[in-house]
Amino acid sequence: MTQEDAKYQINPHVRVIHVTPNEILVKHSARSFFSKSWTDKGRTGLLGRLINHMNGQHSLKELHENGVIKPDEYASTLQLVNELVEEHILIKPEHDLVDVYLKVIQGAETSLSDKRIGIIGCGQAGSRIAKQLAQCGIKYLLLSGDSKVHNATSLQRFLSIEPGFVTEGAAVADCLAASLKQYDLASISTITEDSFSKENIRAVFEQCDLVVAALDEYMQSILHTINQQALEAEKPWALTVFDGSEGIAGPIFVPGDTCCFNEFELQGVAAAGSLKRDVITYYDAVNATGQPDLGFAPSPYIDVVTGQLTSGLLNYLTTGRSFLVSRAIRTDFERMSVDYEDIKRIPRCSACTPFRPFRNVFL
Repeated sequence: MTQEDAKYQINPHVRVIHVTPNEILVKHSARSFFSKSWTDKGRTGLLGRLINHMNGQHSLKELHENGVIKPDEYASTLQLVNELVEEHILIKPEHDLVDVYLKVIQGAETSLSDKRIGIIGCGQAGSRIAKQLAQCGIKYLLLSGDSKVHNATSLQRFLSIEPGFVTEGAAVADCLAASLKQYDLASISTITEDSFSKENIRAVFEQCDLVVAALDEYMQSILHTINQQALEAEKPWALTVFDGSEGIAGPIFVPGDTCCFNEFELQGVAAAGSLKRDVITYYDAVNATGQPDLGFAPSPYIDVVTGQLTSGLLNYLTTGRSFLVSRAIRTDFERMSVDYEDIKRIPRCSACTPFRPFRNVFL
């Protein structure tokens, strides 16, 4: 296909406003940081004519046949189209719209399609995150979780798995994997036995670029094991957990660059103030159960928290930056309050200090 036959359309993520025949204003939303003013310095009126006729999918050849551009304007129109494509104002119809959004609005530098993501915990949070990532273009998923289907009707209400894929007695991770195959994944695998052991957690980190710990209960021992394996593998991981009516999205931990889970937990307990002893007793009681159960929080609550986490993951995977790096969002649905918790590094953290780069204490 020649460049004259290639079809283009206006990027659906932006609104192109025709100001004059030689000027357009490009906005993502009224208050978005993405805002561009584009002027045809030659004052030919070509810019206005081109934009006015790009309300569908058109090629330069079609525009010429319809009398929109003149034969002597072919070269200048081609140059203008190339400039508009470079600025992501025009796109080709076959482009992935999620990928376009991330590149244009969030400044993505890399694609999602080659990222390998592991999810430890396939309950109410993990199942939603896996589905959201698959819908956004992740092609490689590793799902790890021990839970089995004991009440299919109940699971269909609380987990993000389509009813036709939930089989009584089957592993929840396998049901989730089967439901996600419709998203044209390149690879999806599962670990369904002893998934919270040190060996299997290590295996997840070895096979993935980033790991998500999506637990429906705050299980300290499991989270510390994940933290230790992340530090040894030098790979990032993200946390999301539900604790009663409180949902926690983040932080994203980057070994060597940010705080680790041990520092996050110490600061969380310290922030409890006069309730510190009760908090520790509560965590010990939950941890004593050994294995996390599938959660049964209302679906809208889970959607809010997993949406926050997945948004932060998309930022990190495509730009290396994210609002969740060293930060957690705590949403208390009982009081309907949202708190942002910035996690500070501790000078002598017992978990991650041995893995930090050498630094002369006198510098």
